[in-house]
Amino acid sequence: MIAESTNSTNRHETLRPSLVNAAGWTLGALLLLNQIWASTGFLLDDEITHFWRSHSVWQNPKLLFDAWTRPGRNLLHVPAAPLGLFWTRLYTCVLLGVGVWLTTECARKVGVKSAQWIPLLLLMQPWVVELGSCVLTQTPFLLVWITAIYFDLGKKPALAGFLFGYLPLVRHEGIALSACYALYCTLRGRWLGLVTLPIPIVTVDLAAHLAHQPLITRVYLDIKPTELYGSGPLWHFVVPTIHSAGYVISILAICSFRRVLQLYRQFPLFLTYPAYFALHSLIYWKGLFASGGYVYFLMPMAPIVAISARFGIDKVLANWNLPGAKRLFALSVLLIVVQAWMLPHRTGSRHYVEPNRNWSEAFSKMYRGYPLSKDSCKRSLDDAKVWIESHPETANAYIVCCHSYLLMKMGKPETPQRLELTYSKDLETVCDPILFVWESKYAPHNRGRQKQEFERLNWSKIKEFDEGAVIIYSNIELLASQAGS
Repeated sequence: MIAESTNSTNRHETLRPSLVNAAGWTLGALLLLNQIWASTGFLLDDEITHFWRSHSVWQNPKLLFDAWTRPGRNLLHVPAAPLGLFWTRLYTCVLLGVGVWLTTECARKVGVKSAQWIPLLLLMQPWVVELGSCVLTQTPFLLVWITAIYFDLGKKPALAGFLFGYLPLVRHEGIALSACYALYCTLRGRWLGLVTLPIPIVTVDLAAHLAHQPLITRVYLDIKPTELYGSGPLWHFVVPTIHSAGYVISILAICSFRRVLQLYRQFPLFLTYPAYFALHSLIYWKGLFASGGYVYFLMPMAPIVAISARFGIDKVLANWNLPGAKRLFALSVLLIVVQAWMLPHRTGSRHYVEPNRNWSEAFSKMYRGYPLSKDSCKRSLDDAKVWIESHPETANAYIVCCHSYLLMKMGKPETPQRLELTYSKDLETVCDPILFVWESKYAPHNRGRQKQEFERLNWSKIKEFDEGAVIIYSNIELLASQAGS
């Protein structure tokens, strides 16, 4: 009977982490799939441009070297992009899943007990739920970063060095992490890592040169491309990060401070995570690289947050016999799941970027959860698409728009000609029939077009939507009579 009881207890102790592991993967998958399936809008409009340029690489291969949408990210998303936005988002979730699995394996390698908790603690972070499926740089950066650490922990510095060298091709600040790894290899005598570290950048720069494209490394020298995004205090990211990682998970991570310090001493590569946080704080403080103070950029830190929170759970379990400890623990696990739905940082963190935002408005929206809906600009662009497609006389006109959403909806790939007409070419010299769909959100900014330019050139205002939020201009005389129809 005693033996049977002991076996039962052992089975229970074995099953519990397995249940937590299954729950983490299942809940994470459900939240991400709901985000993809039910949303008609976008968390960030940048996703539209990133996706559509990856899609357009198949028609215009030189876009692979586009510095704004990042060659390293492009290489990872180009295979799935022809399948459409839905499947590319689903593919990005798979990349995230690999990153979660590798984080779990890294946790095991550094001696984390019951590493099966990692999927729950990582996938339930609100910024992961929001950004994990987006066709942006965050998920690829998270994946490449944790994979590099995984290989280094596995004593494979050549692979680790190559991946740390790949990071700058996904996000510009990856160059600092590459430098950290170079220092680490020098101190540890991992010379193979130093040899493979520059290979990705050198290879892509060589390919860009052969394709007559600007070198990728030039973007690292343009430290202040615009004054548009401003600057802020060094501590700017502290509160938004706690909010975006989730309050309960953040508290658990903070409670494990001493244990995390031991982790850094034993496995110094994990110091790249706080270094990344410090780097972003410094960048925004100095107003560099168009940071804007957006906490979105810190989402790739989710693995270290999850590992730290797992150490925090150990601290709770150490006090398991104290009165109320079990109820508090159960409540904490419940809140970890609830916060993934109720604390999306799209409704809260922008308060820190827009100081005049009303707190009550932010909190009232906090409970709306998913899905994301289209904003008024995209609805007006949908109307413009319908109007253009319903007028056969526009069939031969070249469609141009600063907002990639319209091009995506109409299936118009990004081409050198279209990009030139959008931003740089003098429209006065254009002879081909053009429909320029001007919208107030992006066209007046980022080297776009002002309405006055079309008025000066006597282009016809063919149609406007939402009281001028979207206007179709044309140099086609045939359409002049259609104005206002």
